[in-house]
Amino acid sequence: MKTKFLLLALLIVSASFSTAQDRILIPAGVDGKCGIIDQNGNWIINPQFDEINDLFWDEMVEVKSNGKWGYLNLSDNTTITPQYEEVSPFLGDNTARVKLNGKWRLIDKTGKTVLETQIEEIEVSLLGSNRAKSNGKWGYIDTNYRFVIEPQFEDAGDFYSCGLAYVKTNGKYGFIDTLGKMVIEPQFEEVGSFFSDRRAKAKINGKYGVINEEGQFIIEPKYEEIQLEIDSASLIVIKLNGKYGLIDQTGKTVVEPQYEELSYNARNGKSRVTQNDKYFIIDQTGKQLTAPTSILSYASDDLYEDPDNDIEWKKNCAAHYGLAPLKMQNKSGYIDSTGAVVVKAQFDYAEDFYDYDYAKVRNKRKFGVLNRKTLTCTYYPKFEDILIYENIIFAKRKGKWGIVNEKGVFTVEPKFDWVKFTWTGNNSEWSYHSFK
Repeated sequence: MKTKFLLLALLIVSASFSTAQDRILIPAGVDGKCGIIDQNGNWIINPQFDEINDLFWDEMVEVKSNGKWGYLNLSDNTTITPQYEEVSPFLGDNTARVKLNGKWRLIDKTGKTVLETQIEEIEVSLLGSNRAKSNGKWGYIDTNYRFVIEPQFEDAGDFYSCGLAYVKTNGKYGFIDTLGKMVIEPQFEEVGSFFSDRRAKAKINGKYGVINEEGQFIIEPKYEEIQLEIDSASLIVIKLNGKYGLIDQTGKTVVEPQYEELSYNARNGKSRVTQNDKYFIIDQTGKQLTAPTSILSYASDDLYEDPDNDIEWKKNCAAHYGLAPLKMQNKSGYIDSTGAVVVKAQFDYAEDFYDYDYAKVRNKRKFGVLNRKTLTCTYYPKFEDILIYENIIFAKRKGKWGIVNEKGVFTVEPKFDWVKFTWTGNNSEWSYHSFK
């Protein structure tokens, strides 16, 4: 869930940096260039870069100029000259992976090369199976960038829970184990990226089916498309004779292929379908739940129920942050840790407070902030959007961002093309660095 992931991200960041801060650094842009401002809107790093990446990973921040990447050291404002085609964040061992002249290498925080490799591409996996490409072929490397499975494949995937990864040889896909042994011989034109409950989708002779870990088809390859969910109990979306329907995990037809489009939500078993250019929702038996409409958003709202609108989860959030937003009858209000409604449901959109005194709310295209201490809402109908971080209220007017106080008065006039925040749930991103 997005909110749960956000909470985790915030906890990680708050553990990384002290809350006792003299200044907060925020990437901002003006006239096509990026720099860094503090909480008062003053330039700490003048706008001079083409791009600036997230600030919270390390004191070394990736910056881009003239098509090349380098690093800015936030501790002393020195730079490692932008010269690399690609870069990655510095890790716990104070090294970063950079690409120079088409090959990856490791550098330290002075820019000195620590390790050179002949690796042309790297795909880092959270599952630990890092893929790498050398001389045009894919293999697998360890944490020291040594090949443990030699580069020999035209394509290669991750090792998932079953310990198999897809590989491509001579234009066909098969599967290997973690030792590099070919378990399922290359024979398929296409395969899914993972095995779900020991099964994966595969394409042969132009048709899709489902195979087991031995490479045997357990659902006949006869479909034009197939969508195999990670949830092994869920239904499978298929396309047959140009129409979409649903089958179960044994291949039995549950909903006959009859729809022009079908989007399936495995979480609640509902599907948004299109028939005769009208959208409506069906359940997992094919029963129609909503009236057909020509407006996509109406059908989407019924399909994608808010996964974070869980009362127990919201009560836990309220216990941590004081209050938490909860949607009630298509409007959002705020509850406390007991589940009691503290601010009545009146908003079309409401954000969490996190550790701030303010939360962004919206109603009928009016953006405002709700004060957690006074439980009062101030609407700012003249603003196009609002972002809140560390009780700093950024407001957008005529396409530019500035800083306003609680009453909506600009303390920093709107002059920034953007401010960068990651995880706010909208088109901006949330990123910062702080110093004691």
